[in-house]
Amino acid sequence: MLAKSTGLKLEEHSKIVECVSDLMFKKICNNNIYNEYIDVVKKSSLLHDIGKLTTGFQLFLSGKKSKTGLKFRHNEIGWAFLSKYLSSEYKNRELILNIVYWHHGISNQQNKHTDTEILDCLDSDSIENMLSYLISIVGEENINQETEYLDSVLSPIFYTESDSIIYLQLCRSVVITSDRISSNLNDISEASMKLIDDYFNISDNGKVINSKFTGTDRFNKQVDIVEKSFKENTTLIKAPAGFGKTILGLMWGFKNNKKTIWVAPTNSISTSLYYSICEDLSNLGINASVQLILSGEVRKENSEAVIYNSDIIITNIDNFLAPNFKNSIMESSGLLFGANVVFDEFHELICDA
Repeated sequence: MLAKSTGLKLEEHSKIVECVSDLMFKKICNNNIYNEYIDVVKKSSLLHDIGKLTTGFQLFLSGKKSKTGLKFRHNEIGWAFLSKYLSSEYKNRELILNIVYWHHGISNQQNKHTDTEILDCLDSDSIENMLSYLISIVGEENINQETEYLDSVLSPIFYTESDSIIYLQLCRSVVITSDRISSNLNDISEASMKLIDDYFNISDNGKVINSKFTGTDRFNKQVDIVEKSFKENTTLIKAPAGFGKTILGLMWGFKNNKKTIWVAPTNSISTSLYYSICEDLSNLGINASVQLILSGEVRKENSEAVIYNSDIIITNIDNFLAPNFKNSIMESSGLLFGANVVFDEFHELICDA
């Protein structure tokens, strides 16, 4: 059974995604979150493409048909099948089903079809293929045997009202990002921490090598603040205009060698920040790539790079959130959870709601 038209088998591809997801999840989570949700990440990785095991999709991937001939996409089929056949007692079942359904972002309609409607379009061989694969992943004891007696269920919404919504988004982003960045891998031996580090880390070490401010009282104070604040996961910087909060943010962001997403409340502030950050990088003696992303496009950059792939990504709140749901850029969704994030003028993002 194929996962890609290149001939890569679905089982091999799924195991590669599982391995990359595990490495990424381990890198960005503390031990408590990792232990609580790693099974969600692993099972979602192994099952995300189960909907490709249909007769029509396999003919399409093998080049024997120009189209799949299916009314529904593989993520919809995968969800519908799991909705019927994965036991309701299975731990974190709803999280896994949601990730399978939405692993291509908001690119299909919410609450549009039921699991019964979707499965009724499939032949018995397609069902058997998926059932055999599901049993190999979760065991026969976790399979619903009497599916014909189950009520029809509408497809899940993207943002659920569950208390675990933040963990759903975290796990979903990890699976989607891992699927995208490992898309060119053909063997599980190619899945390594280097792939993860290349995704999160800056291209240069970002050290201050020849700052024009070295030796001044204010710069010494800034360095001291960065050293203290780096010990915390979240830091609030309150200082008057002209103190050099941008320089603080830059030095803090480069401290752990990871990319930094710099979020401003408005387009005009974002644009102004681009110029001031480029200037401050020069003053600090740091060689780093910078992008300004507005309206889903790179508006300014000091070196050519793929969108969302510079050392410093300056944007507004809408474009900061966009990789979380927009299919075309979801390979960057992992950055929301694993990169450094600076909220500039963040008080303007706060309201009563």
